[in-house]
Amino acid sequence: MNHFFAFLATAAVPCVTLPPVVITPPVVMPPAPPVAPAGTIATPANVQAAIAAAKPGDTITLASGSYPRIVIKGKTWATPITLDATAANITQLTIDSSSGVKVLGGTFSGAKGVSYLGYSAHVLNSRFVSFTAPQISNSLRGIVIDMSSDVDVTKAAMTGLSVDGIDISRSQRVKVTYSSCTAFKTSTAHPDCIQAWSRPGKITSDVLVAYNTMDSQNTQGIFFGNHVRNGVDDGGFDRITITYNTIRGSYPNGIAVAACRACTVTDNKAVTMLGSKYKVNITLYGKGITAARNVLVKE
Repeated sequence: MNHFFAFLATAAVPCVTLPPVVITPPVVMPPAPPVAPAGTIATPANVQAAIAAAKPGDTITLASGSYPRIVIKGKTWATPITLDATAANITQLTIDSSSGVKVLGGTFSGAKGVSYLGYSAHVLNSRFVSFTAPQISNSLRGIVIDMSSDVDVTKAAMTGLSVDGIDISRSQRVKVTYSSCTAFKTSTAHPDCIQAWSRPGKITSDVLVAYNTMDSQNTQGIFFGNHVRNGVDDGGFDRITITYNTIRGSYPNGIAVAACRACTVTDNKAVTMLGSKYKVNITLYGKGITAARNVLVKE
């Protein structure tokens, strides 16, 4: 018995090696990126309600259809809203006493009413408004900017209008670029593709008019005219830049600027159409205008 226990005590015990235990940490997934809101789809029936409910940065997409009149009044968005009018047919758009509106595209036609109802788009007493690539036709006027600031119009295509293309009145920090005026239906009225004016104490200033074209027989080009009304001077203009525009027409005022302080008119071309009674000129009145590299061409 003693030998048996001795044997147990001295017998070798085999060593079994177990595989190491691997602890896999839990997989931590990164947080899902925020999902941008789809925006609001508006129709002619509910577009005004959609505008009233819009939050800063929202996009309101106008569904295909005809919108007789859209009004944005008394609204301020710190981050501008976007009114995507790419698919819409709009007669008249008014932006009044508002701030922070981007208008994208849109076919504007048929604004022939009295006063502002004859403007395809009217920006009144507003700030931080932009238009990108609107198509404007068959109206009295295109875009009228009055007593407003920080307004940007680019790639506006205006055709078949009866009066002016773009009017800038008593406004500051306005840009009109890469826009066009063609085939205006003006008879003998010869209004302007782009026109600006001031009023006493409300000087139009800091305006850029660049890379625009006009090809219209009965239309004047770019006109910054100053008036004396009942003995009161309108006040002229400050810091206007007119550059790289091409004006083709048949009336004398291809580009005309008066009473302008610290203004620049450079690198523009004025083309007189074949058979025109008048020569299309670039006419600058006053000593506050720097002019260079402007070209006159007769077909």
